[in-house]
Amino acid sequence: MDESNLIGPPRSEVEQGIANAPTFVAGLRQLFEAEGVDASDALDELDRQVAEHLDWVRATVLPRTREDGRLPEELYAYNLRQFGIDIAPEQLMAAARTSFFEIREQMQRLAPQVAEAEGLDASDYRDVIRALKREQLAEDEIEDYYRGVIEEIDVIMRAKASSTSRNARWSCAWVRQRKAPPARPRTSARPR
Repeated sequence: MDESNLIGPPRSEVEQGIANAPTFVAGLRQLFEAEGVDASDALDELDRQVAEHLDWVRATVLPRTREDGRLPEELYAYNLRQFGIDIAPEQLMAAARTSFFEIREQMQRLAPQVAEAEGLDASDYRDVIRALKREQLAEDEIEDYYRGVIEEIDVIMRAKASSTSRNARWSCAWVRQRKAPPARPRTSARPR
């Protein structure tokens, strides 16, 4: 850890890892207890080892962290290439900015319609979103609400299924395929 030319991890990630560790260990303990497996000795040893590791992380890794989560430009470009994105980061950022501005403009055009439909006294998309966020479902209502939404979608899909249009048949085929078990991945190249 004496390599001063290496960048450290983002501080927020390290702190999150430290905060999550006790929850993960407690979750393991609960899983073993739920299955009726007595692993208390092994889990006590795991507790000790995790605590020792977290002490090391606090003493060794945390001081080397960086406040800024952004990667240096060269490393960012390298990571993009590893995911098959071969355009320069500047071009990617420009495309992202353009998309953001286009989407923001679309949201602004839709905001008055949404506000009118919801009875809101707002016209700016930010105000409309803020107002909509104030009306939250209670936690015990979420599942039932979305079951209803899914049922409404199913009605629409069935109506489309009776249609003779090609798109409707494709949509229904997609739904059937979604319910089918996943296809087995190919292990060899397709013959030509």
